[in-house]
Amino acid sequence: GFIKNILPKDKYSQWETFATVLIQNRWRSYLKRKQFRATVSCITRVQTLARCKQQRLLFCKQRENAIIIQCMARKHKADALRRRLGNNEVASLLNESESVLEGLKSLKAVINLQRFWRGRLARLQQVNEVNHVLEQSSYMLAQLTMLLSAVTIQRRWRLHRDQMRHNKMKSMSPKPRKSGNRKQKSPKKPPTLKELGIECLRLSTRLSQLRKFTPEWTLVNVELKLVTEEMEYLYAESLKNGKP
Repeated sequence: GFIKNILPKDKYSQWETFATVLIQNRWRSYLKRKQFRATVSCITRVQTLARCKQQRLLFCKQRENAIIIQCMARKHKADALRRRLGNNEVASLLNESESVLEGLKSLKAVINLQRFWRGRLARLQQVNEVNHVLEQSSYMLAQLTMLLSAVTIQRRWRLHRDQMRHNKMKSMSPKPRKSGNRKQKSPKKPPTLKELGIECLRLSTRLSQLRKFTPEWTLVNVELKLVTEEMEYLYAESLKNGKP
């Protein structure tokens, strides 16, 4: 639009024709260059493949010629050795070579037997290890079942004891009995929080020294959980009684 306003009509038409021809020329030159590069790359690839095939055929032919020459040279040496040694010595050499081959065959058979036997021993050892692991796992499952049942029984007994205590407090308070002359046995004191903390520390130290997932480690771990639950229960009772 800017050039059309500046130039007159006749010069603008000439300039437009010149620009069109120039754009077509550049575009055609770009297409020709692209086609030329593609053609050159295809020709180079075809030449490379043809030369590779020629060299491969030449190498195969040279290898066959070398094999033929080696065979003829070995035949010539064998004939010369046979003429020099005689038929008896050649027969003895053949017998020795046959004995060597038989020895190699027997050695190979022994190696195969050893390999099969070692494989069988390894499989039996693996089966024994798996059975041992299964026995340990069954023992651990039995111990865990017993311990979990013990934990469940303790929890239910505590709930029952709390319920009985609550019912007793709701009912009338019991009258104090007169103490007689005979001495009554003092009941066994329950463990305190301090004692349970010391026991928890001892169990955690022992647990860190044991190997994981062994039967002893499992028992100590469950015992530690029981002690921890007992501490939590005593702490909750102390909070209820107002003695933190």
